[in-house]
Amino acid sequence: MEMSIKAAIATAQVQNRFLNQTELEVVFGWLKQAEARRDTAEYLQKNARLLIDSAVQAVSQQFPEYTSVSECADGIDYCLRLIQYCLLVDTTDLLDEYLINRFDEISQTFNLSPNAVTTALEYIQNNHSLTDQAAITVNQYLNYAINTLVKLGEKEKTLAQNSNGKVEVERTYDPTAKPFWQRIVEIGEQVPKEEWDKLPRDFARNFEHYMYGAPREE
Repeated sequence: MEMSIKAAIATAQVQNRFLNQTELEVVFGWLKQAEARRDTAEYLQKNARLLIDSAVQAVSQQFPEYTSVSECADGIDYCLRLIQYCLLVDTTDLLDEYLINRFDEISQTFNLSPNAVTTALEYIQNNHSLTDQAAITVNQYLNYAINTLVKLGEKEKTLAQNSNGKVEVERTYDPTAKPFWQRIVEIGEQVPKEEWDKLPRDFARNFEHYMYGAPREE
C-alpha cells in the first residue's frame, strides 16, 4: 500500500498535477489504517500488564507444567511486543522471523511451547476489549501469529513422535547462528552517521514516549 502511494505521488509530480480523487482516497485510506494500527499498538502497550497477567492464568490452567510464572509472563510479553511492532510498521516479517524461523530461541529463553503461546494469544484476542476497526486490525495480526504457531506446534508434534508414542519436541536450534544483538549492531553500522544525528538525544531513555506517546522521562 505504501509503495502504491509513493508511485501515485511520483506519477502526479512527473505529470505536474495534483493527486486526483481516486489517488487521494487511496492516500487517506492508508492514513486511516495507519492511525488505527498506531492506536491499537498504543492500547496494547498501555494494557499489556493486565492482558499478560490474565493470559498467564489461562496458560497455567491449560498447561499446569509451567511453574515459572515470571518466565511465562516474559515470553508472552515478548510475543505481544512483536505484534505491537508489526502493527506500527504494517508488516508480518518479524512474526515470520521469530515465530517460524527462530521460535527455538523464544522457547529456550522463556521455556514456552508453541501451544502455550497460542493459548496466551487466543486469550488476548478474546479479551482485549477493542472494537470496530481497532479490533479488526489487531485480530488480523493475532490471527496470523496464532495460525503460524498452530502449524509450528503440529509440525513439532509430528516430528517428535517416537516409537513409544511419547512426544519429545525436536529442536532445530543452530548454535552457530549470530545472536540477535549482533545482527542489530551490524544493521546499525549500515546507517549513515547523519541519520543517527537526527534522532533525539534522549531517544533511548524516552523510547516509549516517541513510539507510543508515553510521558517523557527527564
